[in-house]
Amino acid sequence: MNSSLSMQCCNARQAIFVYLVKRSASLFLLLCIGCSAQSSSNDEATQRLKRMIRADYALKPGVEITLGERQRSDFKGYYKLPVFFSLGTKSQRVELLVSKDGRRLFRVQPIDDVEEKISLAGRPVRGSKDAKVTIVVFDDFECPYCAENHARLFGEVLREYGDRVRIYYKDYPLFEIHPWAGRAAIDANCLAAQDSEAYWEFADYVHPHAREISGQGRPQPQQFALLDNLAVSLGERRKVNMGQLRSCIAAQNDGALRASIKEGDAVGVSATPTIFINGEKNEGVLTSQDFRAMLDRELRDAGQSPPAHGSTEAASGGPKP
Repeated sequence: MNSSLSMQCCNARQAIFVYLVKRSASLFLLLCIGCSAQSSSNDEATQRLKRMIRADYALKPGVEITLGERQRSDFKGYYKLPVFFSLGTKSQRVELLVSKDGRRLFRVQPIDDVEEKISLAGRPVRGSKDAKVTIVVFDDFECPYCAENHARLFGEVLREYGDRVRIYYKDYPLFEIHPWAGRAAIDANCLAAQDSEAYWEFADYVHPHAREISGQGRPQPQQFALLDNLAVSLGERRKVNMGQLRSCIAAQNDGALRASIKEGDAVGVSATPTIFINGEKNEGVLTSQDFRAMLDRELRDAGQSPPAHGSTEAASGGPKP
């Protein structure tokens, strides 16, 4: 092959180059996926593209990637390319922009996209509703790591930061491994519909006592009964409308629960706890140092002074009904 012909053809071993700009108004993913009819087939190019997407998104081995049909876009010279991720019954859709010559792809994600997708309307809040720093936790009542996070968040972090932060919980029960987590979430929401503090008292009790609720071989109906009785006991203590509470518990309407799970899926939640601090995603339990570093940074960015930090230890627990 002469030099001029070589310059016209793509090298089959050409590497894929990625340029990713994070924490900007938009997130761009640039992939050079050079293709040649002589050097690689469309199938090979598709597989290379899938491998690159898998690596960039850090997808688990079991996640399947499906490329949709190209569509017209508002960007000159580019088509929209839907990409679907699926794992079991869960799925997520993202959109890329592909150049008409098939050589470049862009992913555009507005910086405020995450916060816009998480609805906090009507959710119980701890801290100050007017705080500049918002902590949103996608939580599972039966998850031991969530219990550890709950203890640190409310035994130490809230004590230090007080009205400088506001904390919300969103439901994301892992039904496959935590059979009563969904029941607990619905019961808690029945309390929240009338009394936010009753919701938090429920969470304060269930998280450190999840193992006791599960019991050694305890049948699921008995687990459900324990949760229902706890909600009723807290409702009586908080003097809510008991008829309304009992009806809510009996109905077990999971509409709000499913909506919360859908929101979690939309912002990339796949495990619990997943913690968003002013929209920044963090998976797993954060250490006290991690919390402090992130919260202090967000406070300074908002023009506020962080609190003085002492050597406090996390505490757990809540009122026993």
